[in-house]
Amino acid sequence: MTASITNNTGITELTCLQTSISLTAAGGSAYSWSGGDSPSTATNTFTSAGTYTVTVTDADGCTDTNSITITASPEVTPGEISVLSITQPTCTPLVNGKCQLGNLPVGSWTLYQEGPNGIATYSGSGSQYLVENLVDGSYRFQVENPSGCKSPKTGPFSIIMVKY
Repeated sequence: MTASITNNTGITELTCLQTSISLTAAGGSAYSWSGGDSPSTATNTFTSAGTYTVTVTDADGCTDTNSITITASPEVTPGEISVLSITQPTCTPLVNGKCQLGNLPVGSWTLYQEGPNGIATYSGSGSQYLVENLVDGSYRFQVENPSGCKSPKTGPFSIIMVKY
């Protein structure tokens, strides 16, 4: 008898997008994993990095073990964006509101803006970005790093036209 492990997910690295890995043991009639969500079944799901061993027992009571290592990507989910300053629009032109954002991830990023005119997307790099041409309304921002990991959305904030 030989214990075997099939990786149902196809990868052994956890990321912000791949948060679990499914494995199936074979070669016997009873299974005992060293961790995971279902340690006494053939198929088990893992959500944290580590080396996991399955002990497989056949009908005659013979056992064999097999192991697999699951790693976690060093990629970090971006932190929450900081709203550093807001410039309210004035009467003319009505689309001159601005918002200075900070705490953007190192390297390139994609910024998503939800606002009164729908969703806008900006690409850039650097830890700060000035969003311009904002009109009256409520806004939220979220940033995505090159690995596809997204920050939490900012709380809604308002741009209000200032009349002089």
